[in-house]
Amino acid sequence: MPKTGRSLIGLAAGFTSESAEKTPAYEVGKLKSLPSRKGPLNAELVAIKSKQASLMQLIEDRHADGRPRLCHPG
Repeated sequence: MPKTGRSLIGLAAGFTSESAEKTPAYEVGKLKSLPSRKGPLNAELVAIKSKQASLMQLIEDRHADGRPRLCHPG
């Protein structure tokens, strides 16, 4: 296809070489400007790990005492 044909298709679709070059930079900039979720997710992970460790210790203590497993309703 001749170069003008490709250009016309791009223009018809709303793309130009200039907009095609700007789009990746715009998207990267948008992603970098979003607030990081790392802090809140790490805090949630720490809380979950703490609860998990507590439950594991409770299970180990019950097992060491020869008591039956905890019954979880539902």
